[in-house]
Amino acid sequence: MSTPPTTTAQSSDSREEAHHEPRAIARNAPGTLRSDVSVRTHTIVLDEPVGTPAVPGVPSGTDLGPTPVELLAASLAGCVAMTVRMYADRKQWKVNALRVETRAIRNQPGPGPLDAMEVGVALSGDLSPDQVDRLHDIATKCPVSRTLAKGIEIRHARLDPA
Repeated sequence: MSTPPTTTAQSSDSREEAHHEPRAIARNAPGTLRSDVSVRTHTIVLDEPVGTPAVPGVPSGTDLGPTPVELLAASLAGCVAMTVRMYADRKQWKVNALRVETRAIRNQPGPGPLDAMEVGVALSGDLSPDQVDRLHDIATKCPVSRTLAKGIEIRHARLDPA
């Protein structure tokens, strides 16, 4: 699969669109579960672990990238980390290290919808207990966390053939 061209500058219109209406395009070739997903000038490889799914006649994953659910968990972790870091920096609070761990939870084994996402935040630095409490509160305010918590309408559409 081809990699989209890289651009060095974006017009203000494309920056505005990237910030307010993120778009992704996934491409998948026959005989593989691997999907190359283009977002702005970046390509993210999604795949399934080797041996997944164990269904005759269905291609197996090759583990060349995270699964879609792992990428969702990574998006949540990254968004929480960036939100906490931006807030702490704006307040000029001394956060030396910040770690965010997420876990996707399914109450039933196997594929299917997620039942919950667990988020843990570890902070170190010269912070008062009130500052630590405030940063943990801010962690719940990142856009991805708020979107997942409220739920979102997904609109499927038919596109012209690839």
